Amino acid sequence: MTFVDGDCTLPPAGGAGLLIVTGTLTADGNAPYKGLVLVLGGGQLVRNGGGNGDSLGSLVVGRFNNSGDFLAPTFNSNGSGNSTITYDSDWVRRAMASPGPRVMAVGEF
Repeated sequence: MTFVDGDCTLPPAGGAGLLIVTGTLTADGNAPYKGLVLVLGGGQLVRNGGGNGDSLGSLVVGRFNNSGDFLAPTFNSNGSGNSTITYDSDWVRRAMASPGPRVMAVGEF
């Protein structure tokens, strides 16, 4: 699990797992990703250049302000090439099973 509080640029090598970004996510067309990507808050995804990077899993882009009001998200894809973003439930399942904080117990006082 990777959490970025602010803007993030996906490296050319790509990545895998659960990625949460609160600002703008910028990706190269060759950067593959396998898993679940959540671009929340700033709600902007910029995919620059063509390329052949194939992303498998799921991508959610949501933009909202401090009061919780939803706004229009932005997904800009520039360039040409054969890069794809394909839904794959197996990679979503793997991302959700990645180690991270777990609730072990809840107590009320």
